Amino acid sequence: MASRCEKVFFQGGYHGEAALHALRSAQMGGGRRLTCAAWLTCAAWLTCAAWPVTIAGCGAAGGEATGALRFPEVQLDEPRAVPSASSEVRRAEQLLASGDAAGARALLLGVVEASPQDARAQLALGLALERLDDAAGALAAYRAAVEADATLAEAHNNLGALLREAGDLPGAVQAHRRALEQDPALSGGWSNLALALEDGGDVAGAVEAWRRASQISPRDAIVRVNLGLALVSLGESEEGVAMLREAWRASRRSSEVSRCKVLA
Repeated sequence: MASRCEKVFFQGGYHGEAALHALRSAQMGGGRRLTCAAWLTCAAWLTCAAWPVTIAGCGAAGGEATGALRFPEVQLDEPRAVPSASSEVRRAEQLLASGDAAGARALLLGVVEASPQDARAQLALGLALERLDDAAGALAAYRAAVEADATLAEAHNNLGALLREAGDLPGAVQAHRRALEQDPALSGGWSNLALALEDGGDVAGAVEAWRRASQISPRDAIVRVNLGLALVSLGESEEGVAMLREAWRASRRSSEVSRCKVLA
């Protein structure tokens, strides 16, 4: 947009501020006289700059044979509301909440193309791509999000989960630890870290991560079941079985336990 504006008003010899001043002077009765080409240049620049120009009338300059036009009467309204990147991201987040991942993706691709350093847009794009089963695209979006804003815990956590699914356990553990550095109270971050550590054979580390997740979310039956299973695997059978029994009693009125891991 900026390059187009520059091309337009340099061809006519008018800078943007001069164009705006000329229009205001003419509207206030300053009698400014411009050639037709220069007037069109001014109008074109203001249109590019999101100023709606309404022409109320135009006539020859008193019949003079100069080829000049007396500046037309114009009405300068307030600038049109141009959607900001943040408003577009909010709209995309609403689409995601309503289940329209494809619509969110379409909207966010335009945002990140214009503003690749928009971490929030990259995070939302990753979520949309995950829901559309585009793991590679989601990984790239989450990487871009954490590169743009290293404090974005959710992006680190989501990146770690995808890295674990891809088999990159060291990368997953690192991503989850970075998420927890930014938000130590992120229960899902501790749970995901525990899963990555378990997959890598570090059961003791997984137990500690499950304990932290359980402290943050004491009513989460899934966390307590997984903590119990990890304790049993570590050889702490008594505590592990007690934890499993407690989780079972707490989850009898819930179907959550059906999604837990099952003892082999």
